[in-house]
Amino acid sequence: MATAAANKFYDKFFDKVNVDETSSCWLWSGSLNKNGYGLFRPTYKTRVLAHRFSYLLVRGPFSLSTCVLHTCDVRNCVNPTHLFLGTRADNIKDMVAKGRHTKGETHAKWNGGKRTPRTAYSKKFYKENKERIDAYQKENYVKTKATRLATCKKYYEENKDAILAKQALRRNLIKEGVVK
Repeated sequence: MATAAANKFYDKFFDKVNVDETSSCWLWSGSLNKNGYGLFRPTYKTRVLAHRFSYLLVRGPFSLSTCVLHTCDVRNCVNPTHLFLGTRADNIKDMVAKGRHTKGETHAKWNGGKRTPRTAYSKKFYKENKERIDAYQKENYVKTKATRLATCKKYYEENKDAILAKQALRRNLIKEGVVK
């Protein structure tokens, strides 16, 4: 049973991977976090960084306190050959050595930790329009959820025979021991 679960994770993960022939990066096409790193949901309630999950799939388990660093510096790359383990200090040294750190006026704390006018305006605007914004987001979420559900049902109905045939083939391969 564990092998079927593992195959499910492989299929789900690699459905979101696009191989870039020019750079040999495996680019994550799923959702990204605010910093540009891929996000993967192996289960409904679990969300992990895609490059960490890729490393785990290919190279095995590692400590949660360990960082998974990129040799290619492409944040949404999940190619395990481009990934290596390091400490938080290694990650910072790598960032500084490659010139990817903020310094001087571009640093967030450069203005003494004070809010910039833009963030102050955003918070003020949100406070004044909270009910309207929340209502819009709720309505929009319901619409997109209904649209996604309808799209999934339509896809399943159109491809039902192929999906069921693929599932039957996979079950037979697992029973025969061809696929772990």
